[in-house]
Amino acid sequence: MAKSKVVELKQIEKELQRMERRKAKLEEQLKTDAETTQWYNEIYAESQCKTPRAFLKALMEHFGIRAMTIGGRSGPGRPAKATGGSGDGRRGRKPRVPITPELLEKVKSALKTESMNKVATQFGISNPTVKKIKEGAYDKKKRG
Repeated sequence: MAKSKVVELKQIEKELQRMERRKAKLEEQLKTDAETTQWYNEIYAESQCKTPRAFLKALMEHFGIRAMTIGGRSGPGRPAKATGGSGDGRRGRKPRVPITPELLEKVKSALKTESMNKVATQFGISNPTVKKIKEGAYDKKKRG
């Protein structure tokens, strides 16, 4: 039994040493955090902005940072969502272009002289759709 108590005491000593190291590390982090907070406060005071929000907004404008939305609130860092392809300010995907027989013929004739990328941009359809038209995937479907 004496050996088990000695072993337990050694384990406690190791644990105490580990806790002391952890304590020292946490105290150092607290000191660093306090210095950083003081530095931020000094910069804000020197900026002569009326509010911290105004200061942050000025910094974002200066460095070209756009606001992002997290849970319905705006914040720095993430760019705003792209608008739809029509340029009318709507968000989300571009509206689908119906593949009509007339469009098929126009795309096929344009592909004879232009690249697939140019044709896709010209008619507002995707490159995979242009490729399908070129390969004849839409020819087999009945259009009406």
